[in-house]
Amino acid sequence: MKILVVSNNCFAKNNSNGRILGCLFNSIPLEDVSQFYIVDGSNDFSVCNNYYLVNDSMAIRSLIRKDVIGECKSKKDGEARKLEKMSKHRAKYGRSSLTMLIRNFIWSRFKWWNADFERWLKDTKADVLVFQAGDAPFMYEIAYRISQFLNIPIVIFNTEFYYFEEDNFINDKDPKFLFRLYKRILCRKVKKVFKYSSLTIHNSEWMKNYYDREFNTKNVVIHQSSESKPVDYHENVHSSPRVVYVGSLGFRRYEPLSEIAEAINSINENWHLSVYGMIKDVEAQILFDKTPGLDYKGVIPYEEALRVISESDLLILTENLDPEFSKSTSYGFSTKITDYLFSGIPILAYGPINNVGMNYLHEHNAAVVVNDQKDLETNLRRILTDNDYRKTIVKNALSIAINNHDAIRNSNIFKQLLQEVCPVNN
Repeated sequence: MKILVVSNNCFAKNNSNGRILGCLFNSIPLEDVSQFYIVDGSNDFSVCNNYYLVNDSMAIRSLIRKDVIGECKSKKDGEARKLEKMSKHRAKYGRSSLTMLIRNFIWSRFKWWNADFERWLKDTKADVLVFQAGDAPFMYEIAYRISQFLNIPIVIFNTEFYYFEEDNFINDKDPKFLFRLYKRILCRKVKKVFKYSSLTIHNSEWMKNYYDREFNTKNVVIHQSSESKPVDYHENVHSSPRVVYVGSLGFRRYEPLSEIAEAINSINENWHLSVYGMIKDVEAQILFDKTPGLDYKGVIPYEEALRVISESDLLILTENLDPEFSKSTSYGFSTKITDYLFSGIPILAYGPINNVGMNYLHEHNAAVVVNDQKDLETNLRRILTDNDYRKTIVKNALSIAINNHDAIRNSNIFKQLLQEVCPVNN
């Protein structure tokens, strides 16, 4: 069974979308996988060795001249540092409904689709197309056209809620009519491809329930996976506990991190919270600089992040409690959760209970979940000092990690689902 993947990002260890998708292919031979993608990145050649890239600049160039558009990648190109550099570049420039509409128009002209691309598509000998859903309407159309061109079914991997989102998820400063126009175009494409697809795989039951009600199609759940191996609980051996947050600082997560650091510092002025992530706002840097007990460490590659996690005593997961921000992240299932659950280290999750990830941890008693700032210090003190309590939290975390988030197990389920829709097997 040959699989063609269509996605925004390539398979990549240092990119959350690429890493989540890559875990699903853990049990699939890399020679059976090809990928078309549109954002430059550090390709993971342990998952796939046949990549085809068409990026934004190529799509723009295709409108004005007949250059050879598209680039095959079959060997390593760049280091993880390249991805970090790109991310910093993108962080400087915001998105708007207008620029997204212009981008959609450029790609939807399909001037970049040429004979070389068609030859590459045919050479993949794909039996099924896996499409990673996102917020770009043209990507849905690309997946649909490739499926039609190769006469193969589409399986959607979905972690997104954009179809149902009422608020502006691009830039809340946009004119409302521009966002509504963009949203209408996106919803039309989502509906077209979801109804056309043979199967949709969601990353949570919560997400599946919404799409079940909207589309009369086959929907299943495969939880986000981690390639980490379960590590048994290990005692806190540091004189000052190592409390760590590793991840994005977007959606003003730096505000609850500051509150956590202050609570830790109030317990013991020699204790602190170490934060690893990319600062995108001046406000975040100012807040971090003046927060007692907060030690900002900067950005680190994924492999180093795993090492930092393994050497910690308490792991922090957080979302902003402000309703204006929490509604934008309510459906999110943080990629940190899966790696945290396997670590053998307790988790403290601080944020709104209506967040899918927070609620999941709360239901399974796999983390200390705090929904109010006044309860922070008490819960931090207990999880940092009560060894029996720490063991209980870790035991529950490891149980759901093994049952729901193991990469090999989930990849085997994924492979079986693909075989069921693949015409070569029917």
